Amino acid sequence: MNTSTRAALCLLLILCAVTSQAGIGYDVTDHPPHWQPPTAMPDVAIPLNLGGDTFETAAPIEVGGPFNGFTNGFSDDYDFSTELGSDGGSPDVVYRLEVETPATLIFDLCTSDFDARLFLLGEDAATVKGYSDDGCQSNPAAPQLTVSGLEPGLHYLVVDGSNGDSGAFSLYVHVWSGCELIDCAPGTFAEIEPNGGCDTPDYLFQWVEIGDCICGNAWSGPVERDTDWFKLAITVPSRLLLELRADEFDPMIWLMSDSEVNCYSDIILARDEYGFCEMETLTSESLVPGQYLICIAHNGWQSDINGTYELLINAETSAPTLVELIAFDAVPTNDCVQLTWETTGESTFPNYNVSRDGTLVTQIPAEDTSYQYYDFDVMAGFSYSYELQAVSFNGDIQVLASQDVTVPLTLELSQNYPNPFNPVTMLSFRIASDQQVNLSVFNLAGERVACVFDGALNAGEHAMTFDGSDLPSGTYFYTLQADGRSLTRKMLLLK
Repeated sequence: MNTSTRAALCLLLILCAVTSQAGIGYDVTDHPPHWQPPTAMPDVAIPLNLGGDTFETAAPIEVGGPFNGFTNGFSDDYDFSTELGSDGGSPDVVYRLEVETPATLIFDLCTSDFDARLFLLGEDAATVKGYSDDGCQSNPAAPQLTVSGLEPGLHYLVVDGSNGDSGAFSLYVHVWSGCELIDCAPGTFAEIEPNGGCDTPDYLFQWVEIGDCICGNAWSGPVERDTDWFKLAITVPSRLLLELRADEFDPMIWLMSDSEVNCYSDIILARDEYGFCEMETLTSESLVPGQYLICIAHNGWQSDINGTYELLINAETSAPTLVELIAFDAVPTNDCVQLTWETTGESTFPNYNVSRDGTLVTQIPAEDTSYQYYDFDVMAGFSYSYELQAVSFNGDIQVLASQDVTVPLTLELSQNYPNPFNPVTMLSFRIASDQQVNLSVFNLAGERVACVFDGALNAGEHAMTFDGSDLPSGTYFYTLQADGRSLTRKMLLLK
C-alpha cells in the first residue's frame, strides 16, 4: 500500500468516526424550552474542516450538530470582502443551509475557545443577514449568532478565524421557537419613541416614576440598534428594584447616574446575562436622592431582532428613624416666631418638618443636633400652633413636640406716606391694647403746631390723615404717646 493510499484510508476512517458520533453530546429534541449552549467541547470535535473553503464547495448543514471543523486565521482560499474583518475577508469554513420555513435560528461556537466570527449570508453570497464576533453567555471567547425571521431559501454560513487565531470548533444550529410573547398587563404604559437618550444628539429620555411598569420594544437593524432610555427622580434614599422580562431577544440593562457629558461613564449597575424569556431583578445599593438613568437594549451578539419587554420599577426605603428629642421651644417676638430644638443625634438622617396650624412651613435636613428656624409669616396679636415632626426615609412621620404661641401686639409708629408731602399725608401706628392715645405734630422749635388725635382707641392698627395746608414748607415731627411711651418720626412738607 503506497503512501497516498494509506493517507486516504486514514482520512476515511476519521470521517466514519465523526459520522458515527455526530449525535453525541447534543440532541435537539432533548433540550429544555430555554435552551443554553453546551459548555464543553464534545469528544467528536476534531481538527478537520468538514465545511467547504469556498462558496462553491460549501458543505451542507441542517438544524442540529455538532458540525466539527478547523479554522486558520489567514486563509486566502477565497477573497469574499474586506468587510469580513481585518484578515482581508477570507473565510476559513463555508456551510450551505437550506431554510424551508421562516424561523429564528441560533448558530453557536460556544464550545470553541479561539477568536472567530460568524457570518450568515444570503443566496447571492454577498448580502449579510447576520454577523457576530461577540461571546456566548457560557463562553465569552466564542461567538454566537441569532437571526430572527430568517426567510426560506438558500443561505451561507461562514466560520472565520480572525486576528490570526485558529482552532477546532463544534458548530451547532438551533431553531429557537421563542417563548410566550409579552402582552402588556393592565396598568402598564407603552415606551415612547423616539427614546434614544444618550445615544442621540438631542438626548431624548422618557420620564418614569417609582411603581411604573413600562412595556417597551427593542430592535436592531443592519447598521444600528434600538436603545431605550428612561429618567427617574429619587426623592429619598432608596434601593431600586428593576424587574425586567423580555421575549424574542436577550436584554441588557444599565443603571446610571444622570449625566449630560457621557452617560456610560457613570454606570452604577449593569446586567447582560438575562437569557431569553426570563424575569430578572436588578437591585441597587442605597442611592442618594437625585436623578438616575435606566437604559435597555438587546445583547450585542444578536442581530436582526424585534422583541418586547416589561420593566417594573420599584424601590425600598429604609425603616423609620426614631429621634430622641431633648428640647423644643417656640418664642414669639413682635415680627416673627423663633423655633429651636435639640436632639441627641441620629445614626441615619431623616428630615424635620415644621408645621403651623397643620400646614407645612419648612422642611430641614437632619444633619446636626441643634436647629433653629424663624417664621416671619405671622401677625401681631394672633395665636399659632406649631408641630415638629421627624420624617423617615420611607416617608413615615413621627410627631416629636408641639407648641402654642401668641405673637404680641406692640406700640409701633410707621413712617408717614407720602413723604415729602403736599399738603396731605397719612400717619399710621399700632397699639397693643385699648388705651388713651395722643398724636401731635411739632415744628423744629419744638412747638406743637397740630393735634391729629387725642382720645381712646381699641388695640390694633390705625391710620389718620394730617393736612398741612396752614403750615409753611419745612421739616416737622409727629409724636405718638400711648401706653406710657412716646415715639417720634420726622416728615417733610414741600409746597
